[in-house]
This record gives sequence, structure tokens and C-alpha cells, in this order.
Amino acid sequence: INLSPEHAAAVNRRRRIVVQLDAHTQMGMDIDQWLAYRFNYVDEPGSQIDSLWWDIGARGYAVYPSKVLEPFAHEGLVTWWDQDIDWVKEVLGACRKRNIEAFWHHRICEVEMVTKGVGADRDTPHPLKKAHPDWVLKTWWKHGLWNLAVPEVRDYKLRILREVAENYDFDGIQLDFARHIPCLPPGQQWALRDNVTDLMRKMRHMLLEVGEKRGRPFLFAAKVPRNLEGCR
Repeated sequence: INLSPEHAAAVNRRRRIVVQLDAHTQMGMDIDQWLAYRFNYVDEPGSQIDSLWWDIGARGYAVYPSKVLEPFAHEGLVTWWDQDIDWVKEVLGACRKRNIEAFWHHRICEVEMVTKGVGADRDTPHPLKKAHPDWVLKTWWKHGLWNLAVPEVRDYKLRILREVAENYDFDGIQLDFARHIPCLPPGQQWALRDNVTDLMRKMRHMLLEVGEKRGRPFLFAAKVPRNLEGCR
């Protein structure tokens, strides 16, 4: 994989403070007020925040117009959609206005989310998990977590993130391997590690393709636990 000088420059751009944030609150209010609320601390005088990494996926449902995922029928989002407001585009526009880098943050193993609020749903599994129980690992989460050793799961993830990359002008995408794990069968992670490498390599090639089409680099990051003990 060959990365251009422009790509290297984007990787090494100044990031004094990077903020990763969940943004699933106050949805449905006036969009300008919502953006002012979300960017309040970014706009404080003397702020050194150079990059915002948005954890706004809906645990297997779409918070944006999608041909891959079912919509996340949250009341606040429906209110915005009825007004033809795409909040992901609004977030990106607000970042561009402030010259702030923007990443899409994706949890590699989501848990189900209730549609009426923002909490976890312990009663209703994701439709794909229900239809394909062999795609998930039965661990601490009642409905199971996605198993990246299954090729169909890796393809599913790739289709989701390709759609995000092609439809929204993010600076990059991050896969989160630190929250909601494991993503491989416990006790077999090391033996099956090539499955994760396969996903990462396909993601890197896909984002290079998207970056070339749009004329600027599309960065790719992975979030892992902070130490070797956590990774194990």
C-alpha cells in the first residue's frame, strides 16, 4: 500500500487536542441551537481542539439516509428528516466552518440501541443478528457481538463504511476496538487475527479509492486499549 506525500501530510497535521464524543442528545431541537450546544466548548476563546471524532452511529442502524442499514427511528431524528435536515452534513459543515478536522468513529461491535432514546436495548436484537445467529459471538451482551471471523460480517462492515465514506466528506474514519469487545471467538483471537487484518486492509484500500476520487486523502485510524494487558 503506497501512501502519497499528501496523505503523509494529512496524517501528520497538527492535532493539539482530539475529542471523541457521543452526540446522541437533544436531537430534534432547532438544528442551529443544537450545533451551538455541541460546539460550545470548541468555540471557547483559547480552545486548542483541532479534531473532533464523532461517535454518532446508532449501533447497527442508520442516522443518515442509507441503502445499507435500516433507519434509526429516533423521534428527534425523524423530526429533522421531516425538515430535510441531514445532521451528519450539518456536523461536517460546522467543523469546516471552524477549520476543525472531522472523523467518523465506528464501534466495531455495536450493542443494540433503543429507538425512543439513547440507551441500550436488552430485549430486541438487531434484525441481522436474529436472522444470522452464526454471525455473532455469545458473550457478555445478551444478543451477541459481531464476529469478524465470519466473512459476511466483514463484508457487512465494509459496505456500511463505504457508504459513509462516499456520502460524507469526513477527513477520516476510525474503527474502535476498545469498546464492546471481543470481536473474535474468545481463546482463538490470536489464531484468527488474520480476519481482522483482512478487514483493515480492505478498509484501507477502499478509503484510498474514495480519497482518490474526491481528490484528497481519506485517513484511517484504529482505537485500541491503552496497554497490552487491555488488548489481551
